Amino acid sequence: MYKETERYSDYDSKLMFEMAVTIAIICRLPFCMEEIMPLQKNTKDMRRVVRFILVGVLNTAIDFAVLNILISAFGLGGNNHFLYIVFRSISFSVAVVNSFFWNKRWVFKRNRRVLHQYGEHTQFELGSFLGVSVVGLVINSLLALFFFSVMSPVLPTFYAANIGALIGTCGALAWNFIGYKKFVFKVA
Repeated sequence: MYKETERYSDYDSKLMFEMAVTIAIICRLPFCMEEIMPLQKNTKDMRRVVRFILVGVLNTAIDFAVLNILISAFGLGGNNHFLYIVFRSISFSVAVVNSFFWNKRWVFKRNRRVLHQYGEHTQFELGSFLGVSVVGLVINSLLALFFFSVMSPVLPTFYAANIGALIGTCGALAWNFIGYKKFVFKVA
């Protein structure tokens, strides 16, 4: 069984700094994606999927950064599963706010004619987005908690928490894309 202290070691602090630098680089990706990807009408769905993945990478970076800041600031005291779910919920919620902005304006954007014809309906979209995201949060949290519970006895909390978060994020990815496309932004 692995024993650890409440706070991160110097190695973990260095790793968190490297993660922050990586996050800063990843945050720049959506802005340069239009230059990387040629704009062709027959690849519209593929562009949307690539954009969704890039926004997902950004959201995941934000999610992990907030999670690790919370763990670093407050610790998980003996692999506290309840505290882990609270931290995951907070970090996921911060990432969802970012996700709504990028998905609405960049991934599932609509042309001006459609927006003028139907209006933007931001309140409806936000409500639907939150509904889909809450289901995604449940999927994400249950998977993350399961893997955190399995791995925390044998791995340091830092690694168990992040591996669990990564597995939870991957598990919710498909649901979020389909939900946002079909129920929130209603893209054909």
